[in-house]
Amino acid sequence: MYSDPNSGYTLEIPGGWEFDASFANGVATWDSRTIAWVSVYTDFVGRNLYPTTPHYTQDWTFAPNPLWTSFDITSENNFIFRTATDGQTSVRGHEFIFDFTLDGDLFEGAAHWFVVDGTFYEVFRAIPESIRQIEQYAALDLLLRLTHVSFRPPPSN
Repeated sequence: MYSDPNSGYTLEIPGGWEFDASFANGVATWDSRTIAWVSVYTDFVGRNLYPTTPHYTQDWTFAPNPLWTSFDITSENNFIFRTATDGQTSVRGHEFIFDFTLDGDLFEGAAHWFVVDGTFYEVFRAIPESIRQIEQYAALDLLLRLTHVSFRPPPSN
C-alpha cells in the first residue's frame, strides 16, 4: 500500500509491478511485461473555485495526451464514489472510459477524477487492447482494474 505523504491518498501497488514516486505531483505503477499501468496525478485547483468534483467537471473534461491519436471517450459517469482514507467518508468522483492509439497500439483507458477541498486527483489506467484480448491476461486486466479502484482520496477537512 502506498500512502502519499503530501496529498494523503493511498493506492495499492501489485506485487511484482514497477513503481515510481519520483514525480512532483503523482505516482505511477506498471506491469513491465505488458505496458499496463495506473497513475495518480494531483493538482491544487482552488478550494473556493472547485471544492468538489461536480464543481470541477462543470468547467473541465478529459482531453487526450498530445502523443495519442484516435482518441474517443466511449463512456462517462458522474456518479462514482470512493471511500476516503478515513474508511468512513464517501467521496464523489467522475469517470471517463476511452480508447486511444499510442505508437500504433490501441489502448483502453479510464480516468477517475476526484476533487477534495480544492485538490484535484486523477487516477488513470490503461492497457493495450491486444493484451486484453489474450485469455491468459484476464488476471492482469482484473489486477489493473482493482489497482485503479484501490485509490482512496483523503477525507474533506
